[in-house]
Amino acid sequence: MCVDVSVSDLESVIEEIRKDVVGRRCRVNMTEVEKLALALSQLSRSLAALRGLFAVLSVVYYSVMY
Repeated sequence: MCVDVSVSDLESVIEEIRKDVVGRRCRVNMTEVEKLALALSQLSRSLAALRGLFAVLSVVYYSVMY
């Protein structure tokens, strides 16, 4: 799970689309928006899984240390 790279890639794509829309007055089609929404959803699930893993690791860490 390389979340930081995925977030960076998603931010880059969104910024590129934003520049096209603002600078060239291009329209964004619904398929692109749906793809980005799906990518964001997958990232959210990955982050939730990492958050859960961190909680487990912190419990194990504290039980070992104390």
